[in-house]
Amino acid sequence: MVILYLFEGIAQATDIFPVAFLQSLIFILKAVGIFAIIYICYIIFNVIISWKKNKRLKIIEKRVGLIEGKLDYLIKNSGKGKKSSLVKKSEK
Repeated sequence: MVILYLFEGIAQATDIFPVAFLQSLIFILKAVGIFAIIYICYIIFNVIISWKKNKRLKIIEKRVGLIEGKLDYLIKNSGKGKKSSLVKKSEK
């Protein structure tokens, strides 16, 4: 009789346990899924922002290259024949 009572208790516990366990497991998986979706959106947003920054930096780099070329040209040509005004001021 005691053995039958123990088996009935185990049978009842196994009937209830998987349902509660599966419900909590499903809840955890839903939370992880929501987190994964938010994280993927965050990654996509960061990729777009960094792509725009890199594009802007390349444009700025081209402009700086043009300005450097013009400054080099001015420096080379200003030294021929006469001293620049900066050199005259520093000599005084």
